[in-house]
Amino acid sequence: MEWQPEASGMPQGLGHYDQHGASDYQHTHQEGGGFVQHSQWQYHTPDQETATAMPYVLDIPSDKVTMVDTPAALQWAGSVLRDSSIIALDTETQPNFTPRSPPHRTALLQIASRAADGTEAVFLIDLLALLPLCAEAMDSALYHCFRSEDILKVGHGLVQDVRELYMFYPQVAAFRRMNGVLEANAMHKQLDPEVVNMLSLKKLVLHYLNCSLSKGQQMSNWANRPLSSSQIHYAACDALVLLRLHDSMVLEIFEECPDFNIDDLLQDIDGPNPNAVECWQCGLILASAKAFKKVRCHHAF
Repeated sequence: MEWQPEASGMPQGLGHYDQHGASDYQHTHQEGGGFVQHSQWQYHTPDQETATAMPYVLDIPSDKVTMVDTPAALQWAGSVLRDSSIIALDTETQPNFTPRSPPHRTALLQIASRAADGTEAVFLIDLLALLPLCAEAMDSALYHCFRSEDILKVGHGLVQDVRELYMFYPQVAAFRRMNGVLEANAMHKQLDPEVVNMLSLKKLVLHYLNCSLSKGQQMSNWANRPLSSSQIHYAACDALVLLRLHDSMVLEIFEECPDFNIDDLLQDIDGPNPNAVECWQCGLILASAKAFKKVRCHHAF
């Protein structure tokens, strides 16, 4: 299912990203844009002339945003993701307004992808519709992408996202591990070593892109189907803006330190949480023993 926007988007934003075999760092500026090339990665950026904080909206064609809620759509998404050079990931979960109640399952996995030729797409994977029945198809679509060290993964708080994906969907082997992860706040700390507190995605977008990222749908009901057009726009933006953020921050890093190796910021994330606790009577799994004090499960202690 393709998303039909309520309003037209902005022109395409901060360029594209190519896998490249060069061994030396190069940095040139051209009229209307330029590129940064380092190790295996090449970063292209267009003219940067915005001066006001405008709302961030989707800047790719609407037919590039796909709601993935069938095995056929999942297979198509997998074929695109396997050919990606870089992906950005985010998740959405139904908020919990009932005190001491168990957390809800992750409802949506958003993946923005960019191929070597700069082609971009966004996939909104409906986990509630596809799992657990389509676990094998999910692995077929995501396993290679998540494990490959040739595909860069960009995120904001991906450790928690990956652990929650594995906790709620342990039958999906792809959620057990994610390799080659570049956290937005790791790039921010590289640019500002004195920083103590990590910034929210909204603050990072404002700081580096001079854009306002709407969070109005964050606390909406992500378990309702079908998702509203506002929810779809919000979810797609949260993933796609990570690609834009990556481009801007990496450019700044190489401008400050041309010899920097971006691989030094990469990490691998394990889905299984060593601190997770499972109730032996009801099967409830939570992130830690402390978390049990916040839910209506007194079996464990």
